[in-house]
Amino acid sequence: MDYRWAKERLQYFKSELGRDPEYEFQHREHDWRYITFNPWQPAGVRGLWCVNDDVHWLHMWLASHDQCGRDGLYARWQPGDPPFLELYAISDDETVDRASYEYYMGRLQELIVADPESFCPCLGADFNRIGIARRTRV
Repeated sequence: MDYRWAKERLQYFKSELGRDPEYEFQHREHDWRYITFNPWQPAGVRGLWCVNDDVHWLHMWLASHDQCGRDGLYARWQPGDPPFLELYAISDDETVDRASYEYYMGRLQELIVADPESFCPCLGADFNRIGIARRTRV
C-alpha cells in the first residue's frame, strides 16, 4: 500500500469528522472509526473507514441491486490526490445495515488491510475480485 499518502488520507478523514456526527461510528468489536455518507439504504452504503493509521473507502450493496449481477469482495485504487484504496462488499445479505457493514470490514481486514504489502501493489484502477461475500447463517 502506498503509505506516502496515508497522512493526507487521515487528514481528509479528520476534515469530514463533525460534519454530521449522526453518521460517525465506532466499530463494535474493534477500535476502527468510520463515517457513512448514505447510511443503511437498501441500495447500499458508502463510507470512509479509518484502520491501521490509514483510511479507505468502503462501499457495500446487495447483490440483488448490482447491475452486473456480481457478488463478492472487490478492491481497486481510486486515483487522485491522495489516491484511496476502494473496497467493495457486494453481498447476498437480506439488508444493508450496520452489523453487515461491520462484518465485511472484518473480512476485508483479514484479506487486505492486515497484510497490505503483499496484496495492494498488484491492484490498479480495475475492479479486482478478492474474495467471496457470503455470511454463515445461524
